[in-house]
Amino acid sequence: YRKIYEVLTIENKLPSPYQIYILQNHEVENVRQTVFGFAIPPDKLWFRNMPPDYITFAHELIHLIEKDRSIEEVYGYNLASFIVLLAKHNIKPKVNPLRIFDVDEIRILKAIEEVYRYKFDSVDDFFVFKGVIPSYMRVEETEKGIVFVRDPAVDQKTVVILTISELIAGAEYEHYMFQVLLKLLDSL
Repeated sequence: YRKIYEVLTIENKLPSPYQIYILQNHEVENVRQTVFGFAIPPDKLWFRNMPPDYITFAHELIHLIEKDRSIEEVYGYNLASFIVLLAKHNIKPKVNPLRIFDVDEIRILKAIEEVYRYKFDSVDDFFVFKGVIPSYMRVEETEKGIVFVRDPAVDQKTVVILTISELIAGAEYEHYMFQVLLKLLDSL
C-alpha cells in the first residue's frame, strides 16, 4: 500500500497519508453492494473490504488527485492496474503516472518502435501486428479480404486514451508493453 501511495504522490499530487481520512462503515449510508470503494476529494476514502485489494486502493487514491474530471473514471479504471505494476516493480517514475494521457500518438508510436525495435506505419499497424484491435478501429471488407481501419468518428484524444489503455491491459502479461509505458513516462 505504501508503494502504491508513493507512486501516486509523485509531484505532490496526493495529501499526506496522515491527512487522508478512511471513512468507517457507520459513517456511510446507502452504498450499493457492487461498490468496493469511493473517494471524496480532497482527502476521504471508503472501502467495503479492509484492507482493500491493491487495484481498488490505487483506483480510489487516483480519484483524490486533481485532473480532468470529464474523464475521471478513465483514469481510475485504466491506470489502477498500471500503478500497482509500478509499485510491484519498485518503479517510481520522474512524473506522476496520471500524466501518461498527456502524450500524443506520435510519441506513442516512437516509444513502441524503440521498445520493439521495429518500424511500424502507425499505432494502428502495431495493434494489427499484435492481433489486438482497439475499439477505435473497425473491420471493413475489401476485394483483398478484411482490413482494419480507424473509425473517423473517434477523436485524437480518445485514440490516445484507448491506445494507452490497451498497452496497460497488455503490460501485466507482456514485458514489452510495460516498457513502452515506462518510455512514455520518461518522455514527459
